[in-house]
Amino acid sequence: MSRFFLADPSLISVSGHCWSYLRSLVAPVRNLGFQPIILGNRAVDASLRESHAIIPLFQCWCDTRFGTAEQTFARHHKAIQEDLGEVSRILSVNCSDVFLINTLRHWALAGVVDWLESVPASQRPKVVLVLHFTAFPDPNAPSDSLEYFQSAFRRIETSEVRDRILLMADSEELVEEYRGINSRLKFALAPIPHVPVRRPASPRDASALKLGYLGEARENKGFHLLPYVVNCASKSPLADRIRFHIHAFILEVSVTQCYF
Repeated sequence: MSRFFLADPSLISVSGHCWSYLRSLVAPVRNLGFQPIILGNRAVDASLRESHAIIPLFQCWCDTRFGTAEQTFARHHKAIQEDLGEVSRILSVNCSDVFLINTLRHWALAGVVDWLESVPASQRPKVVLVLHFTAFPDPNAPSDSLEYFQSAFRRIETSEVRDRILLMADSEELVEEYRGINSRLKFALAPIPHVPVRRPASPRDASALKLGYLGEARENKGFHLLPYVVNCASKSPLADRIRFHIHAFILEVSVTQCYF
């Protein structure tokens, strides 16, 4: 049976979308006739690892920093190349396997290409890279990641393994952004499939427009832009109808909820 490796270097616990994303793909992968194998961070929770046979593989989760940007890039680049190389050696990766790697930042992308090039051509698996991060988290400041995205996309474009790599992003806006960075590569849409289907609740106040933010208080999720959104909304003709619900958290910090 061909194998489908569901990999996420940031899979450490059930927090965030990493586990929900991979878990939602297990059944579809099986239905396609693949054997799902889950790869997570070396620090993955023991109970989660044991209950779902997760292989603790990756050294760095997506936001691990090491000194300067150059040092961070070098460590991520080398680490993911080593980690995927270990899988190749232990599990004898072959051309019928598929790797779906989720939640990669710009630092690690070229390392994936280096690893794939190191695999003999007759054994190279297909690799799907699901990207979630914009190169422009602050529209009012210079991008500190654009050059890394440009370099990584050029690396893929000019590599002999280009036809073994599928690039995906989690929103139409991000797909368009990446196409603007490199118009010669194709980027497909991969919506995050971890929200359960529920019936919409009956509105208690049909006149109100409720705007919500649910998730981590992180720059790449746009949390720092919320004051601008609230300020603009307060000056709009609909200001009297708009209600915001901001429900956010940071790891190891208490949950905070704000209503206004």
